[in-house]
Amino acid sequence: MILIGLTIIILSQIISYLLLFKKTGDQFNPIVFTFIFIFFPFVLSHAELSVYQYQDYHPLTYLIFITSALMLLLLSIFIYFWEVKNVHFVNYLEIRSHLLGVNIIYFLTILFCFTYLFENYLVSGHIISISQLNIVGDTHLDGVKGFRELNTTLRVLLPVLNIYMFVSTKKKRYLILSFVSLIIPLSRGSRSTFFNSIIIIIVFLYRKIDFKKVFVFGGGILALVWMGINLGNFRRSYTTRAYAFEVGIFDSFYNETFIGNIVSWYYGYYSLSFHNFNSSLLKWMEDPDYYFGLSNLNGLVAYVFSNYPSQQEFNYAVSSINGAANVPTAYYYYLIDFGVLGILAFDAIFYAILFTIYYNSINSKYYRLVYCYLLFHILNFVFYSSFYAVYLYPILILMVLLVKKRVKENTYEDLRSHDSL
Repeated sequence: MILIGLTIIILSQIISYLLLFKKTGDQFNPIVFTFIFIFFPFVLSHAELSVYQYQDYHPLTYLIFITSALMLLLLSIFIYFWEVKNVHFVNYLEIRSHLLGVNIIYFLTILFCFTYLFENYLVSGHIISISQLNIVGDTHLDGVKGFRELNTTLRVLLPVLNIYMFVSTKKKRYLILSFVSLIIPLSRGSRSTFFNSIIIIIVFLYRKIDFKKVFVFGGGILALVWMGINLGNFRRSYTTRAYAFEVGIFDSFYNETFIGNIVSWYYGYYSLSFHNFNSSLLKWMEDPDYYFGLSNLNGLVAYVFSNYPSQQEFNYAVSSINGAANVPTAYYYYLIDFGVLGILAFDAIFYAILFTIYYNSINSKYYRLVYCYLLFHILNFVFYSSFYAVYLYPILILMVLLVKKRVKENTYEDLRSHDSL
C-alpha cells in the first residue's frame, strides 16, 4: 500500500508538470518546485538513510501528501483546458517609481542595507557578523524586534523586484541594487534567501533554457550549492563532524564525497523535516490543541498583542530527530491551527492562489513577479512556520506599490515610451 501511495504522488507530479509544460512551454512551472522541495523529499525519506528515523509514517501523513498531489493535478488539468488570453498589464511603478520625489526602490534598498547591518551590530557587536563567528557564534537566526520583521520582508522583496525593474526599464542601476540586496544577508551567514533568490531570479527571467545553457546553469547552481555547503560547515564551527554524521547518516559516501555531501544536506534539510512532521503529528494526536489561525498569523500580529501565544506554546508538539534537523515543515503549523482538515484547507487555498497567479503570469511580467514571490513559500516550505507569517508581507507591499491596469498593447507601448525612470 505504501508503494502504491508513493507511486500516486510521483505520477501525479509528472503528469501535472507535463500538462503545464505542454500548455505554457514553461520549464519553470510550479510543479518543478513542489516536486523538488516537497514531494520528492517525502518519497526519498522512505530510504531511511538516518539511523534516527525510528517511526513509520502515519496513514494520515500519506493521506495529506496524496490529497495535496491530486489537488495539484486537478489544478494543472484546469490550467490545461483554460483559455489563455493575450492581455498586457501596465504597472504604474514601471512608469513612475517616485513617491514625494523619492525613488521607492532606491530608498528601500538603501534602508535594507542600513537596517540589516545595524541589526548585525545590535545582535553581535559586529557589522559583518560572520567574520567574527569564532567570537560571537552563529547569529544568523538571531534578530531584534522591529528590525527582524522589516529585514525579513525586504530581503525577500528586493533582489527580484530590482530585477523586475531592470527588465522593465533596461537601467543597469537596478542590477547593482539587486546584487547588493542579494549579498547583504551573507554578512550574517544566512544562506536561504541568497540561494532562493538566485533560483527565483532565474525563474523570473527564463521560461526555457536551451540544451547548452543547461550545462552552464547546472554548473553554476552546483557551484552555488557547494558554496552553501561550505558556508554551512563554516557556521558549524562547534564541531568537526560532517553534517551527514550529525543527522545520523554514517555511510562514508555521504560524509566524505562531493555528491554525498549534497545528498546528505538535501536529505537532512528536506526529507528529515517531513519525518519530523510525522513525529509531531503523532505527538499532537496524543494531546490535540487548536490555535484557530493564531500560529499562521504569528509573524503578522504577534507584536501587536502582548498576550499573544509564544513560539514555545506553538511548538509544544514539535518532535525532531535532533538539533541538527529540527524543523517540522509548514504542515505542522497548519495542523495545530485547524487539524488535518486545516492542512488540506491551507493547501487548497495556497495552491488555488498560486495557480491563478501563474495563469495570469503567462502574458504578464507583473504576475510573473508575484508568482515568483509565491514560489518562495514552496522553496522554504520545510523551514518556515507559514506562508502568511513570512511571505505575505512582500506580496502585500507589492500589490500596493504596483497598481495594475489592463490596457491594449498599443497603449502599453505608448506608456512605456514615456517611462520617466
